[in-house]
Amino acid sequence: MTEPIPGVVVHRDEAGIPHVTATTEHGAWFGLGWAAGTDRLWQLDADRRRATGRTAEHAGRSALPADRLARRLRLDSLARRDAAHLSPAARDRFQAYADGVNAAAAGVNAATTGVNTAPTGPNTTAARANTTTTGANATAAGVNTATAGPNTAPTGPNTATAGANATAAGVNTATTGPNTAPTGPNTATAGANTGTTGPDTTAAGANATAAGPNTAAAGPLPPEFEQAGIGFEPWEPWHSLAVFAVRHVLMGAWQHKLAAGVIAARFGVAALQDLVPGAAADMPVTVPAGAQIGPDDPRSRLVTDAADELAAAATHLGFLTSVVGGSNAWAVAGSRTTTGYPVLCNDAHRAPEMPNPYWQARLSCPEFSVRGATFPGFPGFPHFGHNGSVGWAITNSGADAQDLLIEEFETRDGVVHVRNPDGWGVAEESLSTIQVAGGESVVEPCWRTPRGMVVHGNPRTGPALSLRWTLFEHARDDMDVPRQMIAARSVRELLDVQAPWTDPVNNLLAADTAGHVGYLLRGALPRRISLAGTVLPVPAWDPRTAWAGRVPFVEMPREEDPEGGILVNTNNIVSAAPAPVVAHPVVDWYRAERVHQLLAARSRHTVAELAGYQNDVRSLAAADWAAVLSTRGPYQGSAEQARRTIVALDGHLDAHGPAVVYAAFRHALARQVLQDRHGADLAAFLLTGPLPVTAVLANRWFARLTWSERADLPDATLTAALAAAWDSSVPAPWGTHHALTADKRYPIGGDNETIAIATHPWDGYSVTNCAVYRQVLDLADLPSSRWILPEGKQLPLWANGQLLPM
Repeated sequence: MTEPIPGVVVHRDEAGIPHVTATTEHGAWFGLGWAAGTDRLWQLDADRRRATGRTAEHAGRSALPADRLARRLRLDSLARRDAAHLSPAARDRFQAYADGVNAAAAGVNAATTGVNTAPTGPNTTAARANTTTTGANATAAGVNTATAGPNTAPTGPNTATAGANATAAGVNTATTGPNTAPTGPNTATAGANTGTTGPDTTAAGANATAAGPNTAAAGPLPPEFEQAGIGFEPWEPWHSLAVFAVRHVLMGAWQHKLAAGVIAARFGVAALQDLVPGAAADMPVTVPAGAQIGPDDPRSRLVTDAADELAAAATHLGFLTSVVGGSNAWAVAGSRTTTGYPVLCNDAHRAPEMPNPYWQARLSCPEFSVRGATFPGFPGFPHFGHNGSVGWAITNSGADAQDLLIEEFETRDGVVHVRNPDGWGVAEESLSTIQVAGGESVVEPCWRTPRGMVVHGNPRTGPALSLRWTLFEHARDDMDVPRQMIAARSVRELLDVQAPWTDPVNNLLAADTAGHVGYLLRGALPRRISLAGTVLPVPAWDPRTAWAGRVPFVEMPREEDPEGGILVNTNNIVSAAPAPVVAHPVVDWYRAERVHQLLAARSRHTVAELAGYQNDVRSLAAADWAAVLSTRGPYQGSAEQARRTIVALDGHLDAHGPAVVYAAFRHALARQVLQDRHGADLAAFLLTGPLPVTAVLANRWFARLTWSERADLPDATLTAALAAAWDSSVPAPWGTHHALTADKRYPIGGDNETIAIATHPWDGYSVTNCAVYRQVLDLADLPSSRWILPEGKQLPLWANGQLLPM
């Protein structure tokens, strides 16, 4: 038990999960920030650097592609803008959380107030502030920056060596130890960064000062900071918004449309129509120019160059792989459970990261009690949790709230103009300087058009791609929603408070102790004039590609207390209705089919049974192939051995069985059919290309092949794939190949089409996507609810399909 400040107590259970108890709500949010800073300080800093384009400051030139992309997105400017529009209550919550993070970094104890624990006088302002352009914030007076060793007793300002503001909390970015006795707090923060409507380009590095007291680094930092040669800079409220945004910007439709554009430009519209469902709809007049005017046109090269840029950024934007997977959630009404009360089950699927992208916590004060999982760095539980009366969970809807637009430019008298539907206007440019460890700084031009940020291409030399995203449209006014969720006492109230929510656009499932269950697609969906932009990059100057505002909240898909007592989403399509347009492709229906199959198997389910379905490893897709192959053959040699093995599996992809034969068959058949239809180059791009999203497209394409064409494939195609599968398979259990960690201690069954999702790449079997958080809420007895993460002491239990008390 720890008391970071008076009135705030942090107790941890045997798994190390914190329970924060406070005498005030302000103290509760401080305590949550303190616990997050204690557990995940390096992760907080890493995500902040990803969002603001500052990874190269310690990782060097290899991180430049990722930093360039982050600077172009201007998530720091976006977060500052949104922080300036926080309500007074939300501002207090975000500031309390930031103070808690900084107190954890400072190593304050119960005797401190969490503000400036040891200084004796002011640390005068740093040699220079960050200079910016075009509406940028100039910040960072008073931060201690890179010195050769510990700063033990300065009498004046620490001067900056590389120009990068760092470690406002007293740990110098290039020191060998902490700044142990500064003469006082950094005082030049009173007017720090309240937010602008223009970009924050941080020409001398990144803004590092806090809007409040300098609290960090009186105690030792995690070893990663020393290894990276950096310190921890004070956390500010806008940082929480930045790390929240960066976790979702790359999970939208952007990458799918870029990959579709590459296919159209490089391989033709016919290939696109086969590989992306519905690609022919509403498209004759707005397909990307490269699909019609030839590969030598610069507009054709634009999308392929953009794909190369995004692939280069993937190394340091690790969460890019989050585009591969999904989540499951099912709410079962009391009429279908043995307790007579609802049960809400969910598991979130992302790329496995260390540490986990989610973080569990319990938070109690006189105003509320809540427990759930959230992103480290964010003061709230918008995705998963319960408040004692109502519980909630989300899945990724795949909603189409992002467009890629082909922008045309021309330069007149040195001024770059952009083509708009009503003529030409001046394009906005800002210069952002990226500091690079061990090398010279790099100046990145950042462009903005009336549609959004230019993410690929150079307007001075040719066309470019801009990103239109609902989060760019106006300052978000939804940061009171997470607090209102905690206060909600019913499913209806919980769903109603989502009206202002902007992004991410999620499927929200809920259940309450009064017996109600509900579903809502929450978030900002654009009202579209044309469907063309749902598939490909489209011309920015064509008025038909514009958005006509936002879909009203009352028109968003919603359901409460369905007649059958069951609500299910596994990232499958939300609605078949033509409006509003939620997501263009139909995806991941095999998992939804399996959940419904299990729920239909009996009239009532126990809580344990409903929780157990999360570990189900029967693939209905594999079962479909088994059914087809049972009617074929017998074949000869290794093809027959593979056929018999797959038929005997009957879709059960257990970690201890021979499911590797099915996985190898799936790989071989996909490659063969793609090569036969579209050539080896497209097969390689889709199955093993550098863009993580192409694996998703391949999964969807193969699922459709399985669903509608499996019985029509000729024996010659099947026998060739079966023989290749048997000959390439190592005769060992599936879990020997398919494990969470490299040491194979945690074998995993299933694949991307089982409820217990465990995606593997198209050229291997290592797990690239899995359940990173599981939660089972029993509304008959919420204290008995359970949860689990695949890390630390929880990992062995997670691997065995177990859950911990919540």
